[in-house]
Amino acid sequence: MKQQEILIPSAEIVTPETLAAEPRNTAQKSWVSHATTVLGALGVASLLKPASAQDNTPMPPAPTGNQATPENSAVPTTNGNPNNPAKQIPKAGERATPSDIDILNFALGLEYLEADFYARIVAAHQARAYLMPKALMAAQKLAADEAAHVTAILDILTRANATPVAKPNFTFPPGVFLAQSVFLLTASDLEETGVGAYLGAAPKVDSKDALRFAASVYGIECRHASLVRSLIGLPFSPTETEVPLTVEEVQKRVAPFMGMAM
Repeated sequence: MKQQEILIPSAEIVTPETLAAEPRNTAQKSWVSHATTVLGALGVASLLKPASAQDNTPMPPAPTGNQATPENSAVPTTNGNPNNPAKQIPKAGERATPSDIDILNFALGLEYLEADFYARIVAAHQARAYLMPKALMAAQKLAADEAAHVTAILDILTRANATPVAKPNFTFPPGVFLAQSVFLLTASDLEETGVGAYLGAAPKVDSKDALRFAASVYGIECRHASLVRSLIGLPFSPTETEVPLTVEEVQKRVAPFMGMAM
C-alpha cells in the first residue's frame, strides 16, 4: 500500500515544544570524524563506512526558528539546582580537556539525532493526528528536553573555544510518522542507546565538571527511556543495573539513522 503523504504545517503553528529545530549552522568536522577520534582514543578499530544507499522515506521537515530552551526543560534553570547550567556549563567549558571535547561532540551528534526526531514527530502529528494524548505529551516533552541538551553542549563547546560538530543528515524508519507503535519503538531504541552511551563514556571524561554535567543529562535520558517503556507497556527498567555501551556499539545502533553502512 502506498505510504500516505504527510503535509507539514508552517513553523508558526508548531507548538513551542517542537522547536528542537535547527541547531547552529556549522560546516565543521563531521560527527563521523569525532566518532572515529573517540574510537581511536579508546583503542577500538573504527567500523565507520560511508552509506551506499539511504532510506528515501518522506520525513516531515524539522521546524525552523531559534534553538529552543524551554522552561520545563530537563536541563534545570532554577538557582536551587546544583546542576544549573548557569553554574555548571561555564566550569565544564573552561576545564574540558581535548579528549572531553571529542566525547562531548560525540554526545552532541546523538542529541542532534534525538532532538530532530522528536521535533519531526510533533510536527507530523500536527499535520495528521496519530498519537494518543500520553504519547503526544511525551513527544513534546522529549523534544523540549533534547533541544535543551543540544543547546547546553553547544554552550560548553563554545566556552571551551572548541568547534561544534556539524549536524548530520538523518533518516528514519518507514511509518514512524504515521503509526504510534513505530514511533514508540524507535524512541525506545534511541533513548536506550543514549543511556548506554553516556554511561559508557563516563569513565573517559577527564574534567569532573564536564562529568557532572554529563551525569545530569544521563539521569534525564534514563527517565526518558523509562517513560517510553511504560507507554509501550514494558517494565520501567530492563535490568537491575544500566548497561554501558562502547562507542563502537553506539555507532552500530545509530548508523541506520545517520545513513551509514556498518
